Amino acid sequence: MSDVDPRGGARDGGNIFVVHKHAAPSAHFDFRLAIGGVLKNWAVPNGPSLDPRVKRLAVATDDLALGPANLEGSGTAGPRGTAAVEVWDHGTFDILTERDGRRLTPEEAFNEGRLLLNLHGQRLIGGWSLQRTGRGKKSNWLLIRMKEDGGLLRRPKAKVRQTTG
Repeated sequence: MSDVDPRGGARDGGNIFVVHKHAAPSAHFDFRLAIGGVLKNWAVPNGPSLDPRVKRLAVATDDLALGPANLEGSGTAGPRGTAAVEVWDHGTFDILTERDGRRLTPEEAFNEGRLLLNLHGQRLIGGWSLQRTGRGKKSNWLLIRMKEDGGLLRRPKAKVRQTTG
């Protein structure tokens, strides 16, 4: 992992992200962002989608120490037993979330429940959004790829057919 220091930080001083792919107990991805000295962690059952029209469920899970950012291999013991873990993607991120014309810190954006991110990874590159859908520490979030122009894709309203009588 050339752009991520083994101690959990980015070599260029930026914020790190990592996506782990787990093989068991049920295959899923963990999307992790270094925020506030810990890895904020979301379980994404179907993995990130590159299609901006697809919203992926991201379930908030326990924060982790920065050390596991580079964790990879089989036989990694966890609270649910042994599982194979693969670093599926990694890199750095920038926060794009703004309020009142000011860019928020990662902590502020997380606390507001709206993280607009620019990811600089091997697979995940460009604009992404993590949006909280409920309240509480273990709330659900949505992971959404942003359109290339930086905006979130909005589904078009259904066309209404007008009939003349």
